Amino acid sequence: MQVSTTPQRVERSAKVGLDSEYVSLIDQVGGKPAASKWNTWKVAKTIAATMFVALTAVAVIVAAMRTQGGKSSKGGHAIAEQVIKSDSSTYYYNEDLAERMLKLSYATYCEEDDIKDWTCHWCEQVKEFEFKEVIVYSDIKVIFGYDNTTDRMTAAFSGGTALLNFLIWSWMPALPYDGCDGCAAQAGIIDAYLDIQDELEAAMEKYSSEYPGTDWYFTGYDWGGSSASYAALKFLDYFDSVDNDAEIEIYTFGQTRWANKNLANYFKERVAAHWRVSNQRDVMTNQPLAMLGYKHTGKTIWYKCAYADDDGEYDYEQCGKEGDCAPVRPSYADHKVYIGLQYGCTDDELNKDYQLSECGHYIIANNILPDFEEDPEEEEDNSLTTVDDDDDDE
Repeated sequence: MQVSTTPQRVERSAKVGLDSEYVSLIDQVGGKPAASKWNTWKVAKTIAATMFVALTAVAVIVAAMRTQGGKSSKGGHAIAEQVIKSDSSTYYYNEDLAERMLKLSYATYCEEDDIKDWTCHWCEQVKEFEFKEVIVYSDIKVIFGYDNTTDRMTAAFSGGTALLNFLIWSWMPALPYDGCDGCAAQAGIIDAYLDIQDELEAAMEKYSSEYPGTDWYFTGYDWGGSSASYAALKFLDYFDSVDNDAEIEIYTFGQTRWANKNLANYFKERVAAHWRVSNQRDVMTNQPLAMLGYKHTGKTIWYKCAYADDDGEYDYEQCGKEGDCAPVRPSYADHKVYIGLQYGCTDDELNKDYQLSECGHYIIANNILPDFEEDPEEEEDNSLTTVDDDDDDE
């Protein structure tokens, strides 16, 4: 993301509770440095990337030394009626809806013109979707539309496509979230929001007026899942300011961590339901590292296999505490296929052959984790799980 410290940017930053020191910090990383500092910048990038790889390896070794995993609730085959509830009994994980949200999330990575014409590979597969607009800044895209199958507004977010930039942002200090004591979010997520804040706020006002009281879906893949989660909080703050009682339900796929513990708890209180879908040993779901203070948000729905069985059904588990489904011996290939759908917009991307992990389990050290049975004295809580106050995993 190429940014500069302009008066407009400082003014926009103030809206999310950032002072000029933090704005400068963001610009030093997010903006392209002057030519005279380019060599220093390249060295810094190399050091950050090397530290990231080294500490990731340490985290994997530590995880592998654990002799047993935490409890997971048995999922069975994933069908629309699968009873995995959020805090509200109104919300259930719906695989058909998840697949629809995934297609919209993938669509955000396609070409802008194809999205506007609604002719992109994934656009054409989402029927009864009334496309409204797409916000574009650099490699960030947000699609807005009205879903006629559910009578809800929908916002789909992309993440940045530069992996090295993500690695650098991961090592930057988290920045404060305004209006929540001790809350902080990954600097890159805040930066991405600032880049399109004016356009997003205009969309909030426009569609809240056009569809008053209508609930929303937010969705995103990869870093876009984190951006969708952060933006959902901002939308809810806006809804409160205009006495709009709309709720937001979130579906994300291969999402990265983005919030500290306090913000994750605040997120749990504010968001109606968040289904964070994870596939097999997807490496991106374990980034940034928890040792840096980042936590996941949402209830984890872990798919044991990226593809359906011979009966056309998928097998998944609902995970308990955050560390229960953390991938050991993680795989980047597992990040590229979700619910039988391979990421990509071009023929080359869609036809690429990824060597996915063996289906059915994670491996902790040399032991295969069995399916856990429920302890009758400690029944699994099926409420929307984000952060356990006593959770010291990872």
